[in-house]
Amino acid sequence: MEHPNHYEIEQIGDIKNFVFAGSAIFTLESTLSGSWYTFKVEQSDKNDKMFFVSVLRGSDNTSSYTYLGLVINDEFRLTKNSKYGEEASCYKAFNFFFKDLMRMHIHSKLKFYHLGICSKCGRPLTTPESVKIGIGPICLSKM
Repeated sequence: MEHPNHYEIEQIGDIKNFVFAGSAIFTLESTLSGSWYTFKVEQSDKNDKMFFVSVLRGSDNTSSYTYLGLVINDEFRLTKNSKYGEEASCYKAFNFFFKDLMRMHIHSKLKFYHLGICSKCGRPLTTPESVKIGIGPICLSKM
Protein backbone atom coordinates (compact mmCIF):
# COMPACT_ATOMS: atom_id res chain seq x y z
CA MET A 1 0.00 0.00 0.00
CA GLU A 2 1.68 3.19 -1.15
CA HIS A 3 0.19 6.06 0.83
CA PRO A 4 2.08 8.90 2.51
CA ASN A 5 -0.30 9.00 5.49
CA HIS A 6 -0.06 5.31 6.37
CA TYR A 7 2.63 4.07 8.72
CA GLU A 8 3.66 0.45 9.00
CA ILE A 9 4.21 -1.23 12.35
CA GLU A 10 6.28 -4.41 12.15
CA GLN A 11 7.00 -5.39 15.75
CA ILE A 12 4.37 -7.79 17.10
CA GLY A 13 4.38 -6.31 20.61
CA ASP A 14 3.80 -2.82 19.20
CA ILE A 15 0.97 -4.13 17.00
CA LYS A 16 -0.74 -5.81 19.95
CA ASN A 17 -0.40 -2.69 22.12
CA PHE A 18 -1.79 -0.58 19.28
CA VAL A 19 -4.82 -2.82 18.63
CA PHE A 20 -5.83 -2.97 22.30
CA ALA A 21 -5.03 0.60 23.34
CA GLY A 22 -8.73 1.53 23.28
CA SER A 23 -9.52 3.33 20.04
CA ALA A 24 -7.47 1.76 17.26
CA ILE A 25 -7.96 2.21 13.52
CA PHE A 26 -5.68 0.18 11.30
CA THR A 27 -5.39 -1.39 7.88
CA LEU A 28 -4.34 -4.96 7.17
CA GLU A 29 -2.94 -5.70 3.73
CA SER A 30 -2.27 -9.15 2.31
CA THR A 31 0.70 -8.90 -0.02
CA LEU A 32 -0.21 -12.40 -1.19
CA SER A 33 -3.74 -11.60 -2.42
CA GLY A 34 -3.48 -7.82 -2.69
CA SER A 35 -6.63 -7.40 -0.57
CA TRP A 36 -6.84 -5.04 2.37
CA TYR A 37 -9.32 -4.06 5.09
CA THR A 38 -9.47 -1.21 7.54
CA PHE A 39 -10.70 -2.09 11.02
CA LYS A 40 -11.67 -0.15 14.12
CA VAL A 41 -11.20 -1.80 17.53
CA GLU A 42 -12.79 0.14 20.41
CA GLN A 43 -12.67 -0.73 24.08
CA SER A 44 -15.97 -1.04 25.92
CA ASP A 45 -16.75 1.61 28.53
CA LYS A 46 -18.15 -1.12 30.80
CA ASN A 47 -15.50 -3.83 30.55
CA ASP A 48 -11.81 -3.15 29.88
CA LYS A 49 -11.39 -6.73 28.54
CA MET A 50 -14.10 -6.22 25.88
CA PHE A 51 -13.48 -4.65 22.46
CA PHE A 52 -15.88 -3.98 19.59
CA VAL A 53 -14.53 -4.71 16.10
CA SER A 54 -15.87 -2.90 13.04
CA VAL A 55 -14.78 -2.90 9.41
CA LEU A 56 -14.71 0.07 7.04
CA ARG A 57 -17.27 -0.62 4.31
CA GLY A 58 -17.88 2.80 2.79
CA SER A 59 -16.03 5.84 1.56
CA ASP A 60 -16.28 7.92 4.75
CA ASN A 61 -13.47 6.69 6.97
CA THR A 62 -15.01 8.31 10.04
CA SER A 63 -18.56 6.95 9.86
CA SER A 64 -18.71 4.09 7.33
CA TYR A 65 -17.78 1.33 9.79
CA THR A 66 -19.95 -1.76 10.13
CA TYR A 67 -19.99 -3.90 13.27
CA LEU A 68 -18.12 -7.17 12.77
CA GLY A 69 -17.76 -8.81 16.16
CA LEU A 70 -16.47 -8.77 19.70
CA VAL A 71 -13.17 -9.50 21.40
CA ILE A 72 -13.60 -10.59 24.99
CA ASN A 73 -11.13 -12.43 27.20
CA ASP A 74 -8.68 -12.71 24.28
CA GLU A 75 -11.26 -14.40 22.02
CA PHE A 76 -12.80 -12.95 18.85
CA ARG A 77 -16.36 -13.96 18.01
CA LEU A 78 -19.41 -12.95 16.10
CA THR A 79 -22.52 -11.83 18.00
CA LYS A 80 -26.20 -11.55 17.15
CA ASN A 81 -25.52 -7.95 16.06
CA SER A 82 -22.68 -8.90 13.69
CA LYS A 83 -23.41 -7.75 10.15
CA TYR A 84 -21.14 -10.38 8.56
CA GLY A 85 -20.85 -14.13 8.97
CA GLU A 86 -17.91 -16.51 9.08
CA GLU A 87 -17.85 -16.75 5.26
CA ALA A 88 -17.30 -13.00 4.79
CA SER A 89 -13.79 -12.14 3.65
CA CYS A 90 -13.53 -9.30 6.19
CA TYR A 91 -14.32 -11.76 9.00
CA LYS A 92 -11.78 -14.26 7.68
CA ALA A 93 -9.11 -11.56 7.42
CA PHE A 94 -9.62 -10.24 10.96
CA ASN A 95 -9.97 -13.70 12.48
CA PHE A 96 -6.74 -14.89 10.78
CA PHE A 97 -4.89 -11.78 11.98
CA PHE A 98 -6.35 -12.02 15.50
CA LYS A 99 -5.45 -15.69 16.01
CA ASP A 100 -1.87 -14.98 14.96
CA LEU A 101 -1.76 -11.87 17.16
CA MET A 102 -2.79 -13.90 20.22
CA ARG A 103 0.12 -16.27 19.48
CA MET A 104 2.43 -13.23 19.16
CA HIS A 105 2.97 -13.86 15.45
CA ILE A 106 2.21 -11.96 12.24
CA HIS A 107 2.17 -13.77 8.90
CA SER A 108 5.07 -12.71 6.67
CA LYS A 109 2.66 -11.72 3.86
CA LEU A 110 0.53 -9.47 6.10
CA LYS A 111 1.25 -5.76 6.53
CA PHE A 112 -0.13 -3.67 9.41
CA TYR A 113 -0.64 0.08 8.93
CA HIS A 114 -1.95 2.94 11.05
CA LEU A 115 -2.83 6.52 10.12
CA GLY A 116 -0.49 8.44 12.41
CA ILE A 117 -3.21 8.80 15.05
CA CYS A 118 -2.76 7.58 18.63
CA SER A 119 -4.69 4.35 19.11
CA LYS A 120 -5.61 5.32 22.66
CA CYS A 121 -6.70 8.98 22.52
CA GLY A 122 -7.10 9.62 18.78
CA ARG A 123 -4.77 12.63 18.60
CA PRO A 124 -2.19 13.03 15.80
CA LEU A 125 1.23 11.56 16.53
CA THR A 126 4.09 14.02 16.23
CA THR A 127 7.29 12.33 17.36
CA PRO A 128 9.15 9.69 15.32
CA GLU A 129 9.02 7.15 18.18
CA SER A 130 5.27 7.65 18.59
CA VAL A 131 4.65 7.23 14.86
CA LYS A 132 6.79 4.08 14.91
CA ILE A 133 4.58 2.39 17.55
CA GLY A 134 1.28 4.20 16.94
CA ILE A 135 0.80 5.48 20.49
CA GLY A 136 1.70 8.87 21.91
CA PRO A 137 4.13 9.20 24.82
CA ILE A 138 1.51 10.37 27.35
CA CYS A 139 -0.88 7.54 26.47
CA LEU A 140 1.96 5.02 26.47
CA SER A 141 2.97 6.07 29.99
CA LYS A 142 -0.62 5.35 31.15
CA MET A 143 -0.73 1.85 29.68
